[in-house]
Amino acid sequence: MRKDLLTEDCALVLQQVHEIGKEEVMELAESLRFDHSRLLHIIQVLHNRGLVRISRTTQGMWVSLSRRGYQIIRQLWPEWAPSPR
Repeated sequence: MRKDLLTEDCALVLQQVHEIGKEEVMELAESLRFDHSRLLHIIQVLHNRGLVRISRTTQGMWVSLSRRGYQIIRQLWPEWAPSPR
């Protein structure tokens, strides 16, 4: 996937989730200063592309990078060279 195929907002969410590892959606919305519904839409787009995993618990909804998400991070930002957790 090329960088230009991701919107700026999608790239920001991927970066943030990569840095944190696994993040609760409400906290992610707060840290990125995104409206909750806007963030949910972005997460759904990323999930549909296979770049993030979504898990729901009684404490909230959590987002983490999928294996493909890590591969995209390595392609877009090779200096990070992340490894799956």
